[in-house]
Amino acid sequence: MTERHRAQRNTLRLPVTVWQRGEGGQRASGHIMDVSAGGAYIATYDLLPTDTLVVLEIAYPDRTARVSAQIVHNESVEVAAEKSLFSAGMGVSFDLPEDPEVLELAKLGRPLEDSGGRRKHPR
Repeated sequence: MTERHRAQRNTLRLPVTVWQRGEGGQRASGHIMDVSAGGAYIATYDLLPTDTLVVLEIAYPDRTARVSAQIVHNESVEVAAEKSLFSAGMGVSFDLPEDPEVLELAKLGRPLEDSGGRRKHPR
């Protein structure tokens, strides 16, 4: 297991727009549902391909932050249902885990509960 996957994940819900880097890139809208210093899970039906380089535009209540990342996996509605996940979406890995915006984001929310090897959101 990589160091990024060992980091404590916290649950939260923040609106995010995912922009594909480069000219004429695709866009997806959703919510960050959990986050760690290494990456985040974005609940969305607008899936972008794995390995796509993106910029996350995160809407805090008082400001907007931008963080560079890469799509590392996708979970379609069907796959999410099979895995008992909370939503279809995409996992992203942050390009610069030490970026102050990433560190601030990773501190937000509440720790995810571990349910026999599966993470679940606290009620």
